[in-house]
This record gives sequence, structure tokens and C-alpha cells, in this order.
Amino acid sequence: MFVYYQRKFVQIGGSEIFALSFFEEVNSHKKCFLFSLYCSEKCKLYIKKNYNSIYKRLITPSFSLGFLRFCLSFLFKKNIKIYFNYGLHEMFFLRIVFLRKIIYLAHDMFSYDEFKPISIKNINLLTKTRLKILGIVENIFSDVFVLTKKSQKERLRLLNYRPKVFNAAIRNLNSFKHNNNKKFILSLGRLEKKKNVDLIIKTFKKINKTNPKLKLHICGDGSQMKNLKEIVRIKKLSNNVSFFGFVSEKEKKLQIKNSLCVYCLDKADFDLVIWEALLQAKPVICSNTMEIDSNFIKYNWIAKSKLNVNNIYTATK
Repeated sequence: MFVYYQRKFVQIGGSEIFALSFFEEVNSHKKCFLFSLYCSEKCKLYIKKNYNSIYKRLITPSFSLGFLRFCLSFLFKKNIKIYFNYGLHEMFFLRIVFLRKIIYLAHDMFSYDEFKPISIKNINLLTKTRLKILGIVENIFSDVFVLTKKSQKERLRLLNYRPKVFNAAIRNLNSFKHNNNKKFILSLGRLEKKKNVDLIIKTFKKINKTNPKLKLHICGDGSQMKNLKEIVRIKKLSNNVSFFGFVSEKEKKLQIKNSLCVYCLDKADFDLVIWEALLQAKPVICSNTMEIDSNFIKYNWIAKSKLNVNNIYTATK
């Protein structure tokens, strides 16, 4: 029995898609469940539409015999394996008290944490103590996986142990043909500060001066939507920039397929958007923090850029 635990499914981002794809693959061989304390209606609809085999095994707290049976299995079944990437405290408790086999999918680097980034060059005593404790906690788990060698080295340096590198994959690969009929460039991802969509818009203003017919499509939803629309208004780009909000898997593939290139300027070491674009033969402009095989850069499939307008413009050209 496999269980993926996440406190809440309130939005669908890269880490959620990674986990859902992974568990759909597991579910084809072994019995598995998704356990979440809360799942929004939007997330339920998305999972049902794109991961139907998992949707049937999505468990949330309720007063029912089914939930009671799941809880008893979750806590007492001997051969259970629990995977998680959110909920460190809960899983630590289960590991210590019930000795469950728990695998931690540590998908974020400390340096690029969205809420509390850690500067490796300047770590105070309090942070050192917290990291020391965290290293002890993570070592207690059965396994810890990270997405890149870069992240592996960071944990070795900060937490004094070497996690395993897990090669993330994308399911349902199809053959795609390059299509340049529609002249637009694409930003794909949550509209949050760390995604740097504001820099894409400002770069597009510069590109638009010499390419007035070119369009920018922005797919994704988030807290920065209002601010980004205001930037578009101030830059007088309303006729050339379109916001599509959160899009379905089908619409996402169509947007990528019909674009000229795809932006992924998340300040992180890994992002699924890059691989989704490459699978459809689309070049990518990504942040210089990403861990990328040098061959993709050598053969001009990926251009890495510093997070400023001039560098992004050069990379795009």
C-alpha cells in the first residue's frame, strides 16, 4: 500500500503535477492513495479530469467507514509506504511513533525557498541550529529524494547528509510537430513573485518595439495577477498581451505547441515547464539558477538568463 500525503491541495503547480504523475504510474502497479486534509473544488476537478485513476483514491477527512478504514491502514498496516513533500512534522511523528516507511520528496532548495530563502554565505547561529535539527530529522526518514545534483550538494553542505537524486518524468509522451503558424511567446506558471513574470512583460516591451505583431500569452493564476495586468496597462501592451488564467492540461499543451518559445524564469533548480516545452520541440528561456544539461544549451534548445531585462532580452533574441 502506497500513500502520498499533502496537507492541502489548493492549487496545482509543478510539485503537485510531479506527485500526481508519479503516483498515477505507481497506481498502475500497486494500490495507492492520495491523502489530503483539504482539496479545493478546482483541484478536485483537475485531478478528476487528468488523473482519474488517482481521483478514485483521493482521501480527505470525513465521518465515514471508508475514511476510518483508511486511517487504520495508514497507521497500523506493516507494509505501508508514505511519500510526502509537505508535512514534515506530521511525518516525523509517524516515523518515530509508528515506525512507518516514509520517503520525503524534498523538491525545493533552501536557497530558492519562496518564503524563507537561506543565504549559504551568511548563516547566523539560530539558522545553523535549525539546520542541524532539520538534518537529524531528515536522516530519520527511510529515504530522501531531491530533483537535482545541485540540490543534493546543498543538503550535503547544510545538513551533512547526501540524499538521492530522483529523475522526474512526464507521463503520456506523444509525438509533436513544430508549428510556427501562431506568432506568440509563452509564459507558463503560477503568477507569484518568484516566477518573475513581471520581468517577462518588461522584456516583451523591449521586444515589441522591433516585433510589433508578436504577442505574449500568460497562462497561470496567482496573487500577482492584478499587479501584472497593471504593468501591462502602464507599458501600453494591452493589445499584445493576453492573460488566460489557470488552463487545463489540453489547453496547456496547445499553448506550448503553437508558441514560438517558452519562458520559465522561476528562481529554482528544477521546473517541469522546461521539459514540457522541450517535448513539443519548443526552445526555452530559463533562469540561470536551473540545473540544465550543457547539450541543451550547446544546441540552442535552452538559453539561460540572469534575472534582469537585458539578459532575458538577449537570451530571447
